[in-house]
Amino acid sequence: MGCTEADEHGAFTMRLRPGEYIMRAKDEAEGYPDPNFLLSTDPSAKFPRVVIGQSDVSGVRVVLGARGGVLEGRVRDKATGLPIVGAKVTISDARAPAAYVEVFSNKDGAFQFTVPARPVIVSAAATSYEKGRPEEVALSGGRHVSIEINLGAR
Repeated sequence: MGCTEADEHGAFTMRLRPGEYIMRAKDEAEGYPDPNFLLSTDPSAKFPRVVIGQSDVSGVRVVLGARGGVLEGRVRDKATGLPIVGAKVTISDARAPAAYVEVFSNKDGAFQFTVPARPVIVSAAATSYEKGRPEEVALSGGRHVSIEINLGAR
């Protein structure tokens, strides 16, 4: 619906039409994942439901969940080392594989996603290539980790 940035103290202001809203927050650069993805569900996060009427609402408190980390990487052709454009990178919860997200590598073979603070499994696939071997990664505390995924041609 709408987005705004919080200041250095976490305060924010939004202009919203009357209605009911759920206030969600993220700070992906600092390792707080986007809560809109099932993979990033965190029961410690608090996203309040707010009803906007004719008067201002204040004192809304949004609590981010546990701090995960930023996973970035490159997908390359194993034989040539060249980037693979448009490779599908699947990131799934190591304990609940039904919770996953798919991102795609860019023109440089690069991808990036902010992951929750629990083990995730990362794998990649691309047309004309064998599926990459899954790799388990665990990030927390806002760490940034870079991985290299090399796919062999079929």
